[in-house]
Amino acid sequence: MKDFKIQTTLAIPIIKILVLQSISSFLYLLITIFSDFIIGLGVKQGLFLNIFGYDTLSVLLVALTQLALTAYIFLEWGFDLYIIHPNKINHVHGILFRKTDSYDTTNIETAHIEESIFGRIFNYGTITMHSPSLEENIILYNIAMPSLVLNNIKENQTKNKSNIIFTKKNHREY
Repeated sequence: MKDFKIQTTLAIPIIKILVLQSISSFLYLLITIFSDFIIGLGVKQGLFLNIFGYDTLSVLLVALTQLALTAYIFLEWGFDLYIIHPNKINHVHGILFRKTDSYDTTNIETAHIEESIFGRIFNYGTITMHSPSLEENIILYNIAMPSLVLNNIKENQTKNKSNIIFTKKNHREY
């Protein structure tokens, strides 16, 4: 079977950005309140603050921080990739320093999907595969359409003559 690439779900970065937006709004509110308090105490303003003012400076600071964190969130998502081969899975990740983790899948005995409430709503989950020969489980985090991905892995393993028991957690059999 042909190799295929799996991107993690886009729902996670979107949720992170919504949380970031909420925190940024709250931070701007705090900065505005404290800048009014500091100005009320009669603190001397330098030339820079006289030209721009506390409000402009705080908006600029919060906006640049928010922009940098949003870019980081999307880059982190964009550079997180799983490549499924017939006998192994590669997890390629990292923004500046790329790292590849490789997992042998020839002796997998069981696999299951774990989905949270958000995972059910946005159709993503974590796939966990167990192989007795490995010292740890193979875990694919935040996979979009995990049932479809698990079916593809099962087809790969069936063609390789492996017998895997696939289950889905949360009391739903797969």
